[in-house]
Amino acid sequence: MVAAVDWHYLLASGGHDPRNELNIVHIWTPACNQIKGTAEVTSTNIGQVYVRCTGP
Repeated sequence: MVAAVDWHYLLASGGHDPRNELNIVHIWTPACNQIKGTAEVTSTNIGQVYVRCTGP
């Protein structure tokens, strides 16, 4: 049993850049799926986008 891991990506500007948000989702979601994890994508009001990967 693997504990949940948060992979964070914080935008330098502190704002939202949809291109960067899509990049992090498209990089980390498949990485999470490769280890048979469950990926959940969330963004915050300070411009942080993260993929929470819950292991198998």
